[in-house]
Amino acid sequence: MKKLFLFLSAGLLTAGSSASAVEPLIFGQILSAREAQLVGDFYTAQQKNAPDPAGIARADLNGDAIDEFIIRDSQCRTDGKSPCLFDILAETRKGILSLGQIRAQRLIASDASTGGVRAILAFENPMNDYEFQTYAWNTEENRYVLQPPKSVGVAR
Repeated sequence: MKKLFLFLSAGLLTAGSSASAVEPLIFGQILSAREAQLVGDFYTAQQKNAPDPAGIARADLNGDAIDEFIIRDSQCRTDGKSPCLFDILAETRKGILSLGQIRAQRLIASDASTGGVRAILAFENPMNDYEFQTYAWNTEENRYVLQPPKSVGVAR
């Protein structure tokens, strides 16, 4: 019995430490004063209101150890009934650069990448985690673009 317990315990410990294929975005993250100023300047130049701090997530999308910012539109309703507009932003030497906009109810950063930049999964249906659209980095356009759905067919 003791051996069975040890075997099961070891199995649970190793099962819990496996790598995840996706990273949920956590909103409500704090920006430093410098980051907040840069993001504020970006939105001022766009003639938009500065984002609500509750609508800010951070994620390193390109593996450079510098987080990109995912900003949920301040007019967004988070009741799960309507999609939100998300800005994907990066800090550069010249300020903030837009990497694209995505309309969805929620976003998840994938471990799949194009050109070293992680894809973003956009979910529209809060009841179905298998129903999503993939936005991948387009190196020619220097922004995230919607990928066509993958067709599942019969091999011939």
